[in-house]
Amino acid sequence: MQHVVDEALHLYSQHGSDDLDALAERLGIAVYDVLDAEHLTEIYFPDLRAIVLRPGLPAFQRRYLLAHALGHHVLHRAAARAFLHVHLLAQGASEGDPQ
Repeated sequence: MQHVVDEALHLYSQHGSDDLDALAERLGIAVYDVLDAEHLTEIYFPDLRAIVLRPGLPAFQRRYLLAHALGHHVLHRAAARAFLHVHLLAQGASEGDPQ
């Protein structure tokens, strides 16, 4: 886990900002808030250099999901063909809680 923290600190020191949308742009990753799927909140397409998020997410959840997808890009994009981050929304569960 320390290597993840080290890489995040390295990116921050290189780019001088914690603005994840700006970081994605600098890394050549397009971010789209257009995902229209009830049970998906994030899809990362390494070959397309794209992250697709569900629109209307609370700011903290969008930031978490964007950081998560960028982490996959930075740490092991070569190993990934497509990454799906799935949150199943059960009746009565809060939207951010994975099931």
